[in-house]
Amino acid sequence: MTISATAQSVREQVAWACRILALEGFSDLTLGHVSARPAGGDTIYIKRKGLALDEVGPDDVVEVDDPSATLHLETVIHT
Repeated sequence: MTISATAQSVREQVAWACRILALEGFSDLTLGHVSARPAGGDTIYIKRKGLALDEVGPDDVVEVDDPSATLHLETVIHT
């Protein structure tokens, strides 16, 4: 799968935001979710289910519309 530079940048930014939340004390799996949408785009990116915020890397950030992605129940809030 080829990922555009914009998508990769957004995935990296979401991963960094997750790790920042963890550094601020939000380390529980259920406290805080980060999502982002590239300017002018319709795709929403969010961390996949099953990872603590301090574990998230760019490869753990998925598209909300990806049918194979494992999403949090709270994902609907981000859409």
